[in-house]
Amino acid sequence: MDSTAASSQEIARLGRSLRALGLSEQTLVEPLAVELMRRGLRPRTAWRKANGLNQRQAAERFNQLAPLVDPDGHREPRMKNSRLCEIEKWPARTPEGYGYRAPALHTLELLALVYHTTWDRLVDVEDLAHLSPDDRRAYQATRERLGLNRTGAGQLYVPTADSTTFIGRRHPMEEMRRRVDLHFLGDSRAQLITGVAGVGKTAFTRQLVAKFADRFPDGAVWLGMRSHDREAGANSASRLLAAGLSQLGVRPPLRADQGRLAQLWRRETAGRRLLVVFDDVLESKQIRPLLPQSPSCFVVITSRRPLTGMVRVNQLELEPLGPDEAEEMLATLGNLGAGYDSAAARRIVEVAGGLPLPIRLVAGRISRRPGLLADLRDDLDALSTLVTLPATGPSVGMCPAELILDKFSAEDESMRDAFALSYARLRDEEARRAVRLLGWFPSSTVSSDDFAAMAQAEDSAAKRLLQRVFEDGMIDQLASRPGHQRYRMHNLLHLYARCRADAESLPGEHGAALGRLLGHYLETASGIGKPRPFDTVHPHAGRDFRNPNMAVMQARLWFEERLGTMLACARTAERTSDTARFADLLAGQLATLGYLTESRSMFELATSINHAIGDRTAECDAWYGLGHLLKTVREYSRAAVCFEHARRLAEDIGDHARTARALLWHAAALRHQDRRDAARDAVRQVLRIAHSLGDLHLECDALRELGHIERLSERYAAGDEYYHRAHAIARRIGDGYCEGWSVWGLGGIAGLRGDLDEAWTLFEEAYRISKEIPDTLLQIDTLRGFGHIHRNRGEFDAARIKYEESRALTRGMSDAGGEAAAWWALGELERRADNPALAQVYLEKARTLCEGIDPARLLKVQQTLTALGS
Repeated sequence: MDSTAASSQEIARLGRSLRALGLSEQTLVEPLAVELMRRGLRPRTAWRKANGLNQRQAAERFNQLAPLVDPDGHREPRMKNSRLCEIEKWPARTPEGYGYRAPALHTLELLALVYHTTWDRLVDVEDLAHLSPDDRRAYQATRERLGLNRTGAGQLYVPTADSTTFIGRRHPMEEMRRRVDLHFLGDSRAQLITGVAGVGKTAFTRQLVAKFADRFPDGAVWLGMRSHDREAGANSASRLLAAGLSQLGVRPPLRADQGRLAQLWRRETAGRRLLVVFDDVLESKQIRPLLPQSPSCFVVITSRRPLTGMVRVNQLELEPLGPDEAEEMLATLGNLGAGYDSAAARRIVEVAGGLPLPIRLVAGRISRRPGLLADLRDDLDALSTLVTLPATGPSVGMCPAELILDKFSAEDESMRDAFALSYARLRDEEARRAVRLLGWFPSSTVSSDDFAAMAQAEDSAAKRLLQRVFEDGMIDQLASRPGHQRYRMHNLLHLYARCRADAESLPGEHGAALGRLLGHYLETASGIGKPRPFDTVHPHAGRDFRNPNMAVMQARLWFEERLGTMLACARTAERTSDTARFADLLAGQLATLGYLTESRSMFELATSINHAIGDRTAECDAWYGLGHLLKTVREYSRAAVCFEHARRLAEDIGDHARTARALLWHAAALRHQDRRDAARDAVRQVLRIAHSLGDLHLECDALRELGHIERLSERYAAGDEYYHRAHAIARRIGDGYCEGWSVWGLGGIAGLRGDLDEAWTLFEEAYRISKEIPDTLLQIDTLRGFGHIHRNRGEFDAARIKYEESRALTRGMSDAGGEAAAWWALGELERRADNPALAQVYLEKARTLCEGIDPARLLKVQQTLTALGS
C-alpha cells in the first residue's frame, strides 16, 4: 500500500469530502473505514483511524469502558499500546517468525464499542481462518442475528432536534450515552424515561435519537402512544403495530388482527439494529405486546408514570431544569437581550419549578412584550402570597392557584390542560380524592404518617393510597428512612391539585383537613415538650423526668424532614388556640435545633394569634419565648422589650411565677447591655418572689443570674458564692440547665483569678453537662473557655482548635453574637502570637458581626483594634 494512501492528511481530506456530502461525524465513520480497508489497511486499524484515534487514545478509551463490562477486572486486563499494536497486526507474524497472540472475542467486542461498530466488522476473511471454532460460530450467529442482507423500503423515523431550544440536560444525556454503550456490550434492557407532565421527556428523547441514531445502522422507529392527547386520543396497539411495520417497509395485511400484527412486528425487528421509541406510554399492559424481542433493538419508553408493572427496564427519572438552565431557557426562548432583569427571570422559572413546558409557554409571550417579565414576576409574587392565606381566611375570588397556572399558557396550550389529562387518567375516585388532599397539604413533600392524619386513614391504608398515586405518576418517591416513605409532588402540579380540591370539595373541608394535620403535629410536639430556656414553667423537674432538650435533639431528623410542612401548616391553619400552642411549642424546639429565623416567625405567629383570641397566659408565654430567642441572637434591647411585654401580661392575670420569670430574664437582657445595677436590683426582687412562692427553680435561676452579674462586675467572691448556691439547688432539684451554667460561671471566675487548673476541671464538668442536657450555647461558651485557658498557658495551637470548634457551633446555630465572640478571641490570640495582620482580619470580622447586636463586645473589639494599630 502506498504510504500516502492512508496518511493523516489523506484521512482528513477524505473526512472533509464525506462531510461535504452532508454526513455527520458519526455517519462518516463507517464509509471512511471501508475506504481505508479498500486502500489496504487491516480492519482494526482502519476503524481506529476512521474514528480519529491513535493507539494511545484507543487504549485509554478501552480501559475506561472495561470496568463497565467487567467491574472485577477478571476478563479485561488493561489495554496497552503495544498490545493494541499486536491485535491490529494479527494474524501476521513477527520478523522472527513468531505469531501474535489472537485477541479474545470479548476484547474484540469491547474494541467495537470504542470504534462505534460491531465486532464482526473488525475481522476479515484472513482473520476468520485463524479464529477458534467457537469464535467462528459466534461470528456466524452475529451475522445472522443482525440480518445484514435485509433491505427495507419503509419510511424510518428521521431524527431531528432543535439545538437552539434544547437547553441543558448534559448529565442525563451522558447517562444515556453510557447506556447505549452498554447496549452494544449486551445489556438488552429497555430504557424508561419518566417525569412529570411538562418536564420535556419527548424533547429529550428526540435529542437522544438525533444524537445516537447513527449508531444503529437499521435506523430508528418512533411510535407515539398519544396517551395524553386530548384531541386524538390514545393510539390502539393494532394501529401502532401497523405504523411500526410501515416504517420498516412492511405492508400490514388487510384485516390482520393484533396477534398477527404483533407476530409480524417481532419477526421484522428480529436481528435488526434499531432504535425504537415508544412515546407517552400510559401503563405497562399497553406496551407489552409492542416490545421487540430482539436484543439488538435499543428500546426507549417515555411515560409520566413509573410503569412498575414492567420488568427488565432501566429507568431514568428526568428532573426539572436547575435554576441556571431554566433561566437560560427563558432568556433564549424569550429573546431577552443583554442586561435583562435576572431576578425577575429567576422568580418566574422558580414558580415554574424548572419545567421546560411552562417556561416555553411564558417565553413566547415575553418575547412579544419584554416589559411582561417584571409584571409577571410581580403577579406571581402577589398570587403566591394569596395561596398561603389561612384556610379560613376571607375569599379572594377566583382560586389563586388557578390564576398562577393561567400565567403559564399560550393560545390553546396550558399547564392546566396537561395536568388535567393526568388527573383524568387516575384509576378511580379514591385516587382522585388523595390527589385533592395532597393539593391541600401545606407543602409539596409528604410522608405517609402525615398524610394518614390529614386523610383520617390508617397508616397502612395511607401508604397503599400514596403508592397508587405514585404509580399513576402524580408524585415521586424520595430517598427515605426504612418504614418512613416520603413523596414529592411538583409545585405546579401541587397548585393544580389545590385547584381541584377547592373546586370539588364542600365548604369547611379544607380547614378541617388542615386541622387534623395540625392536631397530629401538636400531639407529637407536646410529647416532646418545650425545651429550656423557653418554658415559663418547669414541669420536667427531677432526674427521672423526660428531658425536652434531649428529646428535641433525638427527634432532629423528624423535624428536618417536615420543617417546611410544619411551618406552612401553622401559617395556613385556622387561627385557634391549638394553632397558637403548636406555633409556640415548635418555635422553642426549632430554636434548640438552630433554626433561629424559623423559630422567630413561629413565636411571632403565636403572639399574634393569642392576642387576637384573648388568651393572655399563652400570649405571655409566647412573648417570653420570643425574648429568649432574641437574647440568643444577641438582640438584647428587643429581648428586653419582649420580656417586659410578658411581665405586664403576667401581672395583669395575677401570675406571680410568670411575672418573676419575665422580670428575671428582662434583668439578663439589661446585664448584656451593661446595665448591671438595674439588673441586680431586678434579680433581687425576683429572689424575694421566689422565696415567697417556694419556687426552687426560680431561686436557682436568680442566683445564677446574680453570679453572672457579679462576675462581670469583677466582684468575684460574691459571684463565686451565688454560683455555688445555684449549683447546690440545681443538683438537689435535678435541673441540669442551671447546674451546667453555674459550673461554667465558677470556671470563668477561676480562670479570671488565674487558677487555670481549677478552671479547666470546672469547664470539663460544664461541657459534660452541656452534652447531656443538651445545650449548644453552653457548649459554645465552654469551648471558648477552654481556648482562653490554652491561650493563657501559651498553647496557641490548642487554643486555635477550641476557638474554631466554638465558631463552627455558632455557625450551625446562626448565632452571630457567638461567632463574633469566637472571631474576637481568635484575633486576640493572634495579637498575642505576634501575627498582627491575621489578628486584624479576625477582629474586623468580629466588629462587623457585633455592630447592632452587642455594643459591649463591639467596644472591646474596637479597643483591641486601636491597640493593634498603635
